[in-house]
Amino acid sequence: MNFFLIKNLKLKIRNSEKGVSLIITVFIMIIILAVVLSISTILYSEIKVLRNIGNSVVGLYAADSGIEKVLFFDRQVRPANAVRGLCSMYKFDVVNNPNACTEDSTPDNPTVEHSIYCNNQATLKVGTADATNGCDPAVCDDCTISFDTVLDTGITYSTTAVVADNKNFKNFEIDSKGVFGGAGRQIQIVIKTSVTGPDSRNLYNLPSTSLGGPIIDNGLAVCTDNNKITFSADVITTALGASISSVMVFDDNAADDNFSQAGLQLQYQGDQNYSKPWNGAVSGVAYTFKIRAFDDLGNSAEVSLVPITCQ
Repeated sequence: MNFFLIKNLKLKIRNSEKGVSLIITVFIMIIILAVVLSISTILYSEIKVLRNIGNSVVGLYAADSGIEKVLFFDRQVRPANAVRGLCSMYKFDVVNNPNACTEDSTPDNPTVEHSIYCNNQATLKVGTADATNGCDPAVCDDCTISFDTVLDTGITYSTTAVVADNKNFKNFEIDSKGVFGGAGRQIQIVIKTSVTGPDSRNLYNLPSTSLGGPIIDNGLAVCTDNNKITFSADVITTALGASISSVMVFDDNAADDNFSQAGLQLQYQGDQNYSKPWNGAVSGVAYTFKIRAFDDLGNSAEVSLVPITCQ
């Protein structure tokens, strides 16, 4: 009888172990499922990041389009003898200003090129430089404009441009934000134009430069020791799309010919400044020099420095 009891007990123990494999299998499946879900979440996040990067690149190019549009119209619609064309950008006139940027009258027409229009136009005077004529096309020294452009592909860009006076410069600032697929990128450029007029130290005469050419500011010649004169000048160009190609110093007295006809080329030091020393000065001799600047569009400007004598 004891034999049958023991055999029956073994059968019960074996029968109680049948569900263990199923439980282990379930746990393994749960672990595998958790791993798969984690990998899927990571991959989805990476794909989303990559998609946003692609959209932000498109937004960056859209923002750049807004910058380029303002620069184009600033030159395209500039009135005669005016400094800027920004204030004429919206003033469409069939005879006097046919190239102004107008509102898109058919935004839903697929056959129309919508990128050429300026929508939601706004003009706002700012600052106190000229409260009456700040946005007048002939003056345009204290004005803010803004507009939006929507492209056929769902790309948009919003642009704001400001021209304003401060003490020493006329600032021309453009902010443009491009958006595509929920991702946006913004670009800002600032163009500073030196205000025409003599330096407060009266170191040079007024620069003789045409509109849009280089401007030489803070022209200076300093005796740094008995036989060395250091030349320095801050030079910018007001021509859109141009850059300074060279800044030269010439002897204002052609008979002296200290630098020969080639002149002495100043070196760019950063922050619009050019300078270089000259080691050929003679103690007690009075020198008169002129600084001449050139941009890569062929414009030039020249200033004559006050006479200098090194002791």
